[in-house]
Amino acid sequence: MTSATHSDTDSRTQSVMDAIRHRIAGRKLTPSDRLPSIRGMAASVGVSPSTVVEAYDRLAAEGLIRARRGSGFYVSATALPPLSLIAPTNPPPQSNHEIPQTGFPRESCVNAAGIKS
Repeated sequence: MTSATHSDTDSRTQSVMDAIRHRIAGRKLTPSDRLPSIRGMAASVGVSPSTVVEAYDRLAAEGLIRARRGSGFYVSATALPPLSLIAPTNPPPQSNHEIPQTGFPRESCVNAAGIKS
């Protein structure tokens, strides 16, 4: 196997993983949902079944999905929502300081650069 072929396989595996992550983040797949079969996923994204097996194995190792022997792969109950959807438990404190609206003083910049106007 050449390095270019190995790189192509890794990128295809990564694209399958990204597609599954995107579906979970978009709530198209939720905890305990069954993922498509290996053959079904391979056919739908146009990769070999071994690429899907690798992607599913990597996602299972990350804890995002889990395998059930003889039943398939399922979204893990511990799959976390994207951070953008999680409300902060301790919002940052509000500042009482106002930000001046005057902008950066041009004279200071010109003087520091030694530019004569």
